[in-house]
Amino acid sequence: MEKSICIRPLAAIMVLQFSLATAGTTIQYSRTGTGTADYFSSPGYPQPYASNLTLDLVLTATSRSAILYMDFLDCDLEFATAKVPYCQLDRITVHDGPLSNSSVLYQGCCLNDVTTLQSSGPDLFLRFVSDSTVNGRGFYLKFYTNETATDSSELTSESAIIIIIVITTVCLSCVGVLLPLLYFKHKYPNSKFSNKILPRLHLPKTLKASEKLEQDNLRKNTAGATTSGTKPPDLLESCYGQTNAGTSNSNGSVSKASDKRLR
Repeated sequence: MEKSICIRPLAAIMVLQFSLATAGTTIQYSRTGTGTADYFSSPGYPQPYASNLTLDLVLTATSRSAILYMDFLDCDLEFATAKVPYCQLDRITVHDGPLSNSSVLYQGCCLNDVTTLQSSGPDLFLRFVSDSTVNGRGFYLKFYTNETATDSSELTSESAIIIIIVITTVCLSCVGVLLPLLYFKHKYPNSKFSNKILPRLHLPKTLKASEKLEQDNLRKNTAGATTSGTKPPDLLESCYGQTNAGTSNSNGSVSKASDKRLR
C-alpha cells in the first residue's frame, strides 16, 4: 500500500513534466525595419536553441510604402536524414504579411542557401518551430527596407576606402608638380621663374680650418678694439700704406743718386 502511494505522486510529476515538454515555449518578437540594416538571431545563437520552441517574429517598415528585405547570413537546423534529406522536424516559415496566415515566401530548414526574401508590402512574419530531439545552432539574419539598404559597417569601410583614395591622389598630384619644378630648378638655377617658385638650393660653403681660425681672430680683434674705444686697424690700408712708403723711399733714393751724378 505504501509503495503505491509513493508511486502515484512520482507518476503525476512525470506526466506533468512530459506535458510541459510537449507544450514547449512560445516567444514573440517585433522589430522595425529601416534603411539601415539590422540583425536578428534565434535565442542563444550560436549555441543550440531550445527544444519544443515556437518563435514568432514580426517585421514592420517605418514607411507604409516601403518594402522589406530579409537575408539569412547563417542557418543550422535539424533535418531528417534519409536518401533525400527533407525538412520535417525543425523548420522556418516566412510569410508575406503581418500574420501567420499570410502567403508563404519560404518554408524549410536551410538545406540550401536561402535567397534574399522580399515582401510585397511593409510587413513580414517569421515563425521558427523546433521539436524535442536534436537541436542546431539556429539562424542569424539581416533585414532592411528599400529606402537605403546600407549597412553601417559597410558604410564605414567604404568611407575609409574613399579617404585613402583621396589622400593617395593628393600625394601623387603633389609629387607630379614638385618633380618637374625641382628638375627645372636644378637645370636652370639662376632663372627668375624658378627662384620665385622655389628658393635657392645653394648649400653653404664649408670653410677650411685655417680660414675659419683667421676669421675668428679678426672678429676678436675687432671686438676688442671697439670695446677699448680705438679704431680697429684696417689691414688693407696698412698694407697699401707700407707699399706706398716703400715706393716713396725708393724714389727718394733714386732721385738723390741722380743728383749726385749731375753734380
